[in-house]
Amino acid sequence: GWKRGWSVRYEPRSVAYHDASRTMDRRYRRRTLDMLSRRSRILMHWMLLHDPVMFTQHITALALRVLISWAIMDWRFYWAVFTGIRHLPVIRKKRRLSRETMKRSDRELLRLLARFYSEAPIRKMQAGGRVGAGVAF
Repeated sequence: GWKRGWSVRYEPRSVAYHDASRTMDRRYRRRTLDMLSRRSRILMHWMLLHDPVMFTQHITALALRVLISWAIMDWRFYWAVFTGIRHLPVIRKKRRLSRETMKRSDRELLRLLARFYSEAPIRKMQAGGRVGAGVAF
């Protein structure tokens, strides 16, 4: 929503609990979840990244990763890329819609997020209310 110009309000006293992948863990094996997660990240970059320099960096990194994945036999990565390519017609349409509705550039969004995370005391908690190893994210 921020890219579309929405305003985000933060309540510092609020507490949110999220059991990551709780539903997905019951339905899919860890390996399948890893593959789906990788493909989702790639598709989101293709759909939402509009800055030409940043998009070129993404494609360059993806090409390098293709080479590295071959060397380390990371076949899940190949599955993510090649099944992602099958979604390109839909991604192109969604990319066009995203561009038409965006009010902030990718670089403006990065600056906004950097400021937000530096000012908002967001902490990742472990079960039982203990602060996790990676305190801020």
